Amino acid sequence: MRGDCLAFCWKYRRLARNGPMQASRSRSQADVFPLMLNVYDAGRMPVRHTRTYLAVAGGLAWAGVLVQLAVSIGTMDVGGLSLPEILWRLTGYFTILTNIVVATSYTARVVAPASALGRFFARTAVDSAVLAAITLVGAVYVLILQRLWEPKGAQLLADVLLHYVTPLGYIGYWVFLQPRGALQWRFVPLWLLYPCGYLAYAIARGALDGWYAYPFINVAAIGYGRTFANALGLIVIFSIVGLLIVALDKVLARFLVPVEELRVG
Repeated sequence: MRGDCLAFCWKYRRLARNGPMQASRSRSQADVFPLMLNVYDAGRMPVRHTRTYLAVAGGLAWAGVLVQLAVSIGTMDVGGLSLPEILWRLTGYFTILTNIVVATSYTARVVAPASALGRFFARTAVDSAVLAAITLVGAVYVLILQRLWEPKGAQLLADVLLHYVTPLGYIGYWVFLQPRGALQWRFVPLWLLYPCGYLAYAIARGALDGWYAYPFINVAAIGYGRTFANALGLIVIFSIVGLLIVALDKVLARFLVPVEELRVG
């Protein structure tokens, strides 16, 4: 069966490169692509294993968020904050918000894949936008924030889950369990809406209560000039991550079954 799938995939690649499908595709030809997606998945990992991966990865993502919540609640007396104040602060972190998005994405595709939320997160453009965001979480932490503190105990566990396990888990999911060849360069500017929206939100709420989630956007400490310069730097980094994701998708598509007309919008 696997040999037949590989033979079919190779035949399709030759047809796709010879021109007729590029110039004009009939309805019947376009219908080949959903079939190609099924062949692609069947040739790499059974659906039940994919669902298991999503369930385990989703559980770990939620665990990271919940452990961090428990740690924060445990320090209520020390910080002098109420539960609503703790929740308010946690939702100010890009890391927490993005981990919640990742966990929700996993859960929706396991529990209710046919729902509006499940279909939304299954879109290639959305799925890859989440990848770019969670990759930025891990990269910024490793390159900038990691050296600023030394977490211990339960906080260390939360730190590892939020900044290492979840980003690496989502990268693995995207590389090994997602179809290739559907991403386009024009998606990258759309992906920037998420980090730009977060930065506007974080600076605005900091102006209201005087608390900023990260030192590099702390207007009270470094001023608006440096804050906006740092924000611009983050947007540039996010753009580079997005461009690398699209480039990697195109490179992998040359070696794996292409899904050139996968619906992403």
